[in-house]
Amino acid sequence: MIDVTKEQKREHRVIEEALNVLNHVCIRFEKSEEVDPEIIAKTLEFLQIFADKCHHGKEQDLLFPALEMNGVTRKDSIIGRLRREHEIAEKLLWNVERALQDYKGGDTTARKDILQNARAYQELLRQHIDKEDNTLYPLAEKELSEEVKRGLLSAYERFENEVIGEGVHERYHHLIENMKRKVGVK
Repeated sequence: MIDVTKEQKREHRVIEEALNVLNHVCIRFEKSEEVDPEIIAKTLEFLQIFADKCHHGKEQDLLFPALEMNGVTRKDSIIGRLRREHEIAEKLLWNVERALQDYKGGDTTARKDILQNARAYQELLRQHIDKEDNTLYPLAEKELSEEVKRGLLSAYERFENEVIGEGVHERYHHLIENMKRKVGVK
């Protein structure tokens, strides 16, 4: 039996590591400590490319349509809610990015905007991951045929190579490991 969501679950664990780095940044800001803007920038880059473009992209462009074509309806379904959460997450990251530019420019009040949006993002994404791991992915495993699952696995690989780029996935795994070391997150 093909596990079509195995890689997505693994990606969730890596995204959770990035959320832990972001949490560390927030804790430092809450203590009125300075944070190297590069740590925020690299973590933000990881979340924008790895989580949003790669992980959410595969869901939006491949998994959700496959589920919808196999009878899982869009209106008021978990898929509709998850799509909305992807949009909200993207906006929150954009807000962090904008505030980071102000922070880099010396505006210490921008820490408040980074903190507020980063906290909202973490909360949203942790709940989002829980919904996917415990509701969406079991639904996909149950509803999709082995043939559709095989097709999705091939499509995921093509997506990563064509949309993200060969080797980029691995590069982001290393990037988040480096950020964890820099901030002391295990």
